[in-house]
Amino acid sequence: MNSIILTDYKSIGRILDMCVIFKSRINEKLAYIIVDNSAEEYDKKYLVQNGIAFDESKFDGKKVYSFTRNDIDYVLIDNDGNKGYAIGNNVGAAYAREFYKSDYYIFSNNDLDFPDPIDLDLITGTFRENPEVGLIGPDILYHGDSRQNPRKFMGIGSQMILGDFNSRWFHCKFNDKLNCLDADAKEGKTDWVHGCFIIVSASKFHEIGGFDENTFLYAEEKIISRRMLAKGYTAYYLPSVKVIHNHSGVDNYRLRKVLHKSMKYYYRTYEKTNFFLLGLSDIAFYITEFGYYLYHDLLKVKILKKG
Repeated sequence: MNSIILTDYKSIGRILDMCVIFKSRINEKLAYIIVDNSAEEYDKKYLVQNGIAFDESKFDGKKVYSFTRNDIDYVLIDNDGNKGYAIGNNVGAAYAREFYKSDYYIFSNNDLDFPDPIDLDLITGTFRENPEVGLIGPDILYHGDSRQNPRKFMGIGSQMILGDFNSRWFHCKFNDKLNCLDADAKEGKTDWVHGCFIIVSASKFHEIGGFDENTFLYAEEKIISRRMLAKGYTAYYLPSVKVIHNHSGVDNYRLRKVLHKSMKYYYRTYEKTNFFLLGLSDIAFYITEFGYYLYHDLLKVKILKKG
């Protein structure tokens, strides 16, 4: 049985709601695996508080809770702390490999909608017809509007150095010049695909060692595509499958710093970027953050108070 894997941080209610919608759009039975990345067993407490009966077991030293909700059978793995997206998904994939012998994994966010039926046979058929394909990304529409797939590999200059000035000072006015979105959006092989919903070949996923656990959040989709390429496998864009990404976004310094760290790790490790450019990316990050702080947190607040 193939599996959908969702790494969660205190949003299990939203996950369960989304899975009901997802199940209504697919033509195949899947295993639903949730990995709880909270430190206080948040998801288990949710089950208890909502009167959802569950069975308890163990997997690799971790507590596992099996339960049924809205005719969907779930496995909930307590990851004993917020260990990040990559580790959480790897835990879910290890469980799917052990207990379901899945041929394919779907790694999904919880902020998605599915406007049309999803033909999973079409997706698995694409893998079979293209043995060099390691992962597939659908047509992802941000809030139903702007396209988020497919993607191109781009250098650190546009993605981090100029990109930081564009996002913090110019409010993304130069996205069309700096964005890694591939303008030639046709079905077929591509560099990489957005990580909010990806389907991977289980055998190839484990062959490459899964997600790189040196990142906590962000850049995982670039990294896994690079790991696939190192083994001779590619990403594939399948626009006939459509997903709406209702990402609300959290814009704060802590998460921007996590993003910067992950991107820097990606360029250092997988693009072999030199230390001079990596250093410039640090300078660009802190200059733009300081400028944003001066304007947004000091000057703008004073102007609003005077108004």
